[in-house]
Amino acid sequence: MVTIYHWDLPECLDAEYGGWLSRKVVDDFEQYAVACFKCFGDRVKSWITFNEPWCSTVLGYCNGEMAPGRKELPDKEPYLAAHHIILAHARAVKRYRDEFQATQKGVIGITLNMDWREPLTDSAEDKAAAGRALDWQLGWFADPIWK
Repeated sequence: MVTIYHWDLPECLDAEYGGWLSRKVVDDFEQYAVACFKCFGDRVKSWITFNEPWCSTVLGYCNGEMAPGRKELPDKEPYLAAHHIILAHARAVKRYRDEFQATQKGVIGITLNMDWREPLTDSAEDKAAAGRALDWQLGWFADPIWK
């Protein structure tokens, strides 16, 4: 199983056009994924486009714990980066399924992380809070991909 992106965007792409904050990265990721499929697809049968994109976006663009270490616009940048990651995932999956899957006989997906939340009580407020927490960590990525 090969993960194409595991929190390792080349620094030069961040410096050149803002990395995951720019829609240009979607095209670059698609081309990178296609190069991986061409070079390694004869040996790789399980592909993961992104490992834990919530971590990449929140830790990289909200609180600055991970690269690129940004925290200046936590109400905007993590969501913009997430949007571009979801688009890049979709483009890579489409290319794989359209051009490589039939001959390479592999599968492709994404790894989403989740810290499960339970309501503290049976109150409507606690149930709603638990639902919001699940949506913020998992639904943010899962809903556009699976729905």
